[in-house]
Amino acid sequence: MRMSKTEEGAGRWTANACCYCPADSRLKPLLHLQVERAIVAAVLVANVTGRAACGQKPVKLSIPFWAAICLLAGVANARAFDLQELRVPPETRLSWVGKRIEQNGMPMQIVQLQSSLPLAEVLRFYREDWRNYHKPGARATVSRPVGEWQMLSTLVDEHNVVVQLKREAGQTTGFLSATPLDTPTRQNAIARHFPRQGGALLVSSTESNDGGAKATTLILQNNYSLRANQVFYETSLQKNGWTLSRSSVVDGTAVMLFGRSSGSLELAMRRANDTTMIFANVCGEEV
Repeated sequence: MRMSKTEEGAGRWTANACCYCPADSRLKPLLHLQVERAIVAAVLVANVTGRAACGQKPVKLSIPFWAAICLLAGVANARAFDLQELRVPPETRLSWVGKRIEQNGMPMQIVQLQSSLPLAEVLRFYREDWRNYHKPGARATVSRPVGEWQMLSTLVDEHNVVVQLKREAGQTTGFLSATPLDTPTRQNAIARHFPRQGGALLVSSTESNDGGAKATTLILQNNYSLRANQVFYETSLQKNGWTLSRSSVVDGTAVMLFGRSSGSLELAMRRANDTTMIFANVCGEEV
């Protein structure tokens, strides 16, 4: 059963993020972020607003999905790949999150999965089906629980394919992604030039391009106070030609919305444990 033609746009932010990288049949933790639900809710609004301003359909991204992508290294010469070519379990619906997304410079295809089958049956389907892409007797998949999620990854046509599943509201839901293994990572211009204070860390950069409309979502962290960050970004972005249209603090989360003729920019910031997390959604070619 192949994936039927579906709509674009689905997903959900959640509060935890973990990253695991299988190598030599072992999973190694690379990254762990704790993101409070208050800032997640604020960023959801910013992300949806930004994509709409870009002419893109609203997409709610998933922090654990991005951060739990498993990267299997060491394979080159990848050929064209399409997630739609993979078989899908019965009673299962897939909808596009994005066909052309870059996470930290790595190109990805992502779909959301919803199934009326029990989670164990969906995992069993993929374990059995993905054996067809490997030699008899070879280990075909790597699996690992990550919080409430069950992760399963494999190699298909020199791409790392990952399914991430959990039970929710009486159904099995999650994501399916594909990432080429031989593509060098890069930062786009917005990630490179986005204003940041001394010592700030760029945690994550996600770029999407739907119908020629580009959007970039950044996650940064620094040790400056919430107020210091507000003043810094108001000053820095206005120097770059952005106009502040809204600034508010709700339940400890600062939200700032900027605009100019070439695009829009939304910031959501929250401080916890002496660290300020900054989520930025930029619609357009430059910052």
